[in-house]
This record gives sequence, C-alpha cells and structure tokens, in this order.
Amino acid sequence: MDPAGVLTGERPPAATAADARPLRVLFVISRLEPGGTEGQLTNLILRAHPQRIEARVATLYATSAREHVDPLVAHGVPVHPLSLQGGRLRSLSLALARLPGLVRAFAPDVVYAWLEEAATVAIPVARSLGVPVAVSRRNVCGSAFERFTVPRVAIRRIEAAATLATANSDAVRDEAIRRGIAAERIHVVPNGHDPLTPLEEPPSPPVRLGYLAHLRAEKGHLRLLNALQLLPPELDWHADLAGSGPLERALRGEIARRGLSDRVSLVGVVNSRSFWATHHVAVLLSDHEGSPNTLIDAAMAARAIVATNVPGTSDVVGAAGGVLVPLDDSAAIAAALARVASDPEHRAALGRHAHRQAVKRFSMQRFVDGHIEALEAAAGHRALA
Repeated sequence: MDPAGVLTGERPPAATAADARPLRVLFVISRLEPGGTEGQLTNLILRAHPQRIEARVATLYATSAREHVDPLVAHGVPVHPLSLQGGRLRSLSLALARLPGLVRAFAPDVVYAWLEEAATVAIPVARSLGVPVAVSRRNVCGSAFERFTVPRVAIRRIEAAATLATANSDAVRDEAIRRGIAAERIHVVPNGHDPLTPLEEPPSPPVRLGYLAHLRAEKGHLRLLNALQLLPPELDWHADLAGSGPLERALRGEIARRGLSDRVSLVGVVNSRSFWATHHVAVLLSDHEGSPNTLIDAAMAARAIVATNVPGTSDVVGAAGGVLVPLDDSAAIAAALARVASDPEHRAALGRHAHRQAVKRFSMQRFVDGHIEALEAAAGHRALA
C-alpha cells in the first residue's frame, strides 16, 4: 500500500541499470487547482516524463478540479494527496507526517517543491532523509502566512536551506535573493509556452478589454475601475473580468455602485485562448507579478497589452509589444487604454510585436531544458555532500 493516498497508476518500472534510468523527481505543491503555476508544473512533467524524468506529484491539500490532475493521470504520473480534508493547519500537519513515507518509498533523486507552503513541508523532510531538494520561486509576494512575523521568518529560513532554487523571472530571482537564497544557487528559467499562431481580431465596436486574473485585491481590479470611469464618453468599449476569487462579491457591488454594470462584466473561469480570441486588448494592473502567464497567453494571441510597470510584468511586456503604465495614476492608465482602444493600427502593431517577443522569450523547450538542468545540478549535490 502506498504511504499516501494515490490518485492513479502503478509506479513505472525502474530501468535495469541505475545509470540508465531517468532522474527520479518527487514534485510537491499545495494543490493542482486551475492556475498558471499549476499549468506550468503540469506542462513540465508531461513533456519530461518518462523519458527524461520519472515523476510523482504530492499535493499538500486535496484538489477538487481535474484540469491538471487528469492529464497527469493519463500520462502515468502518480498523484498523491497528502491530506484530504480538514483545516489548513491540520492538513499541513498531515502532509508533514505523511511525506517522509512517500519519500522513502519512491526514493527520489530530487524533491522539487513549488511555492512557499510546499517548500516549508518538503525541505525539512528531504534534508532529514538526505535527499537533495530544489524550490521553485514563482512570485515576488510570498505566502499569505508571511503577513505574520514568526511564520515569515520560519518560511524564509527553511526556503534558504534548499539545495538550489529556480526563478521564473529576473524579478523573482531578485526577490529570492532578498529572501535569503544565495544568488549562486538560483537558476532563472522563464515560463514555457507552446508557440501559437496569432489570432484575428474580433469585430468591433465595441472594443473589448480583457482582464484575466484571480479576483484578489493585489490583481488591481479596482485600479481598472478607476481608470474606466475616466475614459472618453464617446469611446465604445466593454470590459470583461475573467477569473474567480474572494473579491468577486465586492467587485460586483463596486461595478454597480460606479454605474458600470452595462459596460463591465464578470465572466467567471474561462479558457485563456478562447477568451483572447474574443477580446482586442489585454489589461493587467497588478500590484506585483512574478511572470504573468495571462499576459504571455495574450501575447501569443497577438493582443496589445496595457499593464502596470512593476517587476515581473516588465520582464514579460517588451517595449514594442505593449504599454506599461504607472502603478497608481488613473489618468495615465485611462489615457493608455483610450489610445489603444481608439487606434486600430496602433493596437495591431502592438499585438504583432507582443507575439514576436513571446515566441522568442518563452520557449517551451528552453523551459523544460532549464528545469531539467537545475534538477540535475541539485541531484549532483548528493555526491558532493
């Protein structure tokens, strides 16, 4: 019997010769719900298993959605939920208790933890068992637990004890260094996306502004509403806010209070490619970003981008492929939106450049190769220790 619940699959048979088998990697993540980070991890595993790595995935919490779990299952990758129910602290305690058994049974060459909560559980366990451990840093804000001093100090000390770290942008690398991870132990591996053909613009008017992000305060939805109220009255536009999250009810109320209900819609969870097919402009006005996949997807569709000029976003939005606006200047944001929405030629030129830059910067092959190289480097530390 497996030491933790397993959603699928027998473990693939190991190669007969130890030096011939692929690298054995145990990935640890909080959960596999729909999201950019989860999609990146899934893409990495689907492209590397079983030829380059032998993968298993452990989740700290149960996953309700099947978007990422089912493809992994179909690909023969076992997925282990370390806890199935209960509160967050109880689930973390169960995960910490169950992970050692999974590590012993699987005997990975490397444990690879994605994001802070997973790192907090996986790093102590891996180190106690003498297994190299890597951590994937993918944001500049950290865990929600880091609002409090004691968890913040503990999380960062644990994270700094990893064998090495990966970062998906220069901004995330810089933040990892500030958090205490030595610069020489950080591998920058940009996100990977399959190159896609540009999409034709949908008919207009109205010009449709797309905003695809979790409905959380730091994603800047209220910043958008402030700017939309300043757009010229003669401009024919409609904004669709896609995604889900704790801000949904408050946003609905705010849209109604500002008299924007006929021009701003909350459309729920969407397929990214389909969403950008029906929109002219991609907007993201976040407080901070690690490497916003939603803008990369928009660029792959050849959509013009208007986004806040913050680290992480500026790593994605090239000078010719979008407009970077000040964080808290509603007039400047409104002016950028009005220019892009009212000038089809300008909008099309931005979209063409965005597509060209995205294909060049976010190669899926370089993404996979970069992570494999980092994992091989981490595994090599066993022999050096």
